[in-house]
Amino acid sequence: PIPPGTVFGVPDRLLPVARSGLLSPVGMARAGLDLVLPRRPVPDDPSVGELLRPRLGAEVFDRLVDPLLGGVHAGPADLLSARACVPEVEALVRGNRSLVLGMRRRRRPSLSGGAPAAAAAAGPVLATLDGGLTRLVSALGDRLGDTAVRLGSPAVAVDQADGGRYRVHLGDGSTLEAHAVVLAAPAYAAAQLLAALSPPAAEALAEIPHADVASLTLVYRTAALTRPLDGTGFLVPPTEKRLLVGCSWLPAKWPQLADDRHVLIRGMVGRYGDTRFADLDDDSLAAAVHDELVAAMGLSAPPSHAVVWRWPQAMPQYTVGHLSRLQRIDRALAGLPGLVVTGAGYRGVGLASCVTQARQAAVAVTERLHGRVHR
Repeated sequence: PIPPGTVFGVPDRLLPVARSGLLSPVGMARAGLDLVLPRRPVPDDPSVGELLRPRLGAEVFDRLVDPLLGGVHAGPADLLSARACVPEVEALVRGNRSLVLGMRRRRRPSLSGGAPAAAAAAGPVLATLDGGLTRLVSALGDRLGDTAVRLGSPAVAVDQADGGRYRVHLGDGSTLEAHAVVLAAPAYAAAQLLAALSPPAAEALAEIPHADVASLTLVYRTAALTRPLDGTGFLVPPTEKRLLVGCSWLPAKWPQLADDRHVLIRGMVGRYGDTRFADLDDDSLAAAVHDELVAAMGLSAPPSHAVVWRWPQAMPQYTVGHLSRLQRIDRALAGLPGLVVTGAGYRGVGLASCVTQARQAAVAVTERLHGRVHR
C-alpha cells in the first residue's frame, strides 16, 4: 500500500518541486523509492552524499541537497561531513528505515498533544539588526569600556610564560601576558599561532580546509526586471558549472531596502575547489555575474553600479573527519587551561552558532579566571 502523504509514490512535500520542473518525473520517482528501500548501513562519519544519495537519488541530491549545502558552506556535499553539517538528518537516516517516513513521524504531534517535534520556537525566518550588523560590532566596542584595544598589531605566536600565564607575541615585536587567551581566529591562523605551544592542536587545526569566496552587490533599475521577485533568491547547483553559487534579492529579504526605482541583488561566487572567479578583476567578475543573472532572471539592462567583496579563505569546510579533528584539538588544549579556540571553523559557520560558541568561550575563561575550574 502507498503510505499516507504520497501521490503516486512521491512524498507530498516534494510535489511543489515536481510542479516547478526542477526535478524530472524519473527523479521524482527515484526519490519516492526511499519509502520502500531497505535500511542501508551508515558509515561512522558519512559524507552528506553517502548519506542522502542512496535514499533520494542523484537528481534530488544534485539539484536540491548540494546547492542548499553549498549555499551555506561553499563546499560540495560529497565532501562535507553529515554529522558535522546536518546532524539532525544524519540521526534520522541512522534511526529510520526511510528518511521520508522518519521526517513525517518527527512532524507528528506528541502523545501529550504538544507541537510537532520538528517545530522550533516561533520566530522570523530571516532576521537582522535595525541599521545592519555593523551595529553588533559597534555595540561590542561600546561595552568594552576602558578595556585596551590594539588594532593593527597582529598576533604571530602564543607561548607560555611564568606562573601559568600565556605570552602573546605581536607583529610589532611587543608581547602581552595574560592568564587566559581566546583565539577567535580562522583555524589556519590559530594553527600558526599554536605551532610551537601545541603541535598536536596546530596539526589538527591546519587540517580544516577553507574556501575562497566573493560577494557582489549589483544595483539595477527596477525597469530592468522582467519578472516579479516572488521569493528571496535562488541557489545554483554545482552541476551547472556556473560562477554563481547563489543569489539574494535583497528587497525581498529586507523590506527596508526596497526602492521604487532600484533593486539590489547580491550574488555569491566561489566554492571549495572552484576559484575561477579569482582570475577575474572586479569589472570582469561583475560582468560575468550579470550575464548569469540575465540567463536566470531575464534582466533587460546591465547594473548601474556594482561592488565586489573578496573573502580569501573565508569559508571553513566541515569535511568528513571534522568532528574527530575537533576532538584532537580539545584533547591537545585540555593541558593548556585558559586557552580557547572559537569561531566559524569549529561548531557552526553561521552568526548564531558563532555567538553560541563565543558565550561558551566566555564562560570557560571566566571560570578559569575565577578559579572555579581546577585541572
